[in-house]
Amino acid sequence: MCHRLRHIGGSRSVAGMVLRLKALAWRYRYFLLAALFCVTLGVVGNAIATRHPTMVNAVVAARDIPAGTALSSDDIRVEHFPAASLPTYAISDPKTASGAVLAVPASTGLPITTRMIVDESFFTPPDEAHVVIPVQFSDAGSLAIAQPGVHVKLFAVSSTADNGRATMICDSATIAGLGQEEKASMNLTSSSTTPAQTVFVTVPNGDANIVLGMATTGEIRAVAAHHK
Repeated sequence: MCHRLRHIGGSRSVAGMVLRLKALAWRYRYFLLAALFCVTLGVVGNAIATRHPTMVNAVVAARDIPAGTALSSDDIRVEHFPAASLPTYAISDPKTASGAVLAVPASTGLPITTRMIVDESFFTPPDEAHVVIPVQFSDAGSLAIAQPGVHVKLFAVSSTADNGRATMICDSATIAGLGQEEKASMNLTSSSTTPAQTVFVTVPNGDANIVLGMATTGEIRAVAAHHK
């Protein structure tokens, strides 16, 4: 009998709780509907943004273009891309690329960026034993000697945790050309706010990977070297 009474009492308690929840849901039904509407709107909005991303213009190579080519209207065309898919410094106006010299090879359909072109006409394409790599110089010493034809040694500057020690990564590089000056920036390895300059350097194939890696992740400096 006691067991049955406890069971009946428990059932009544659960039923009462359900009734109270129903009453609360009915009382706040408009707030719940509004919250459900907001969630649904957010899901639909994200789906629309994914299916219909913002599209922007980008200048791309109209054919396979070798390094050292002065770009003409026949070499480039404008295509539409999702904004999030474009590389940094992609060029949107064909006038920016027209007449500039391509410092690195570009395959058909590849977006052209400001870090792929040189401003001045002087540019000597590398031979088969060398490759051209764009790097960023922001220190005054490197910028002072960054002139086409100058032979330099390249150093990678470590983080401040290692007291800013510099390690030579290439002892026989040559300045191939200068790109566009960019806005002042501050990176992990330097506190300098000097405007960064894109500099194209010709390095031996054997040094290409380490120079390219350091150019992407760290700071590179140049020291004048005697031509061998």
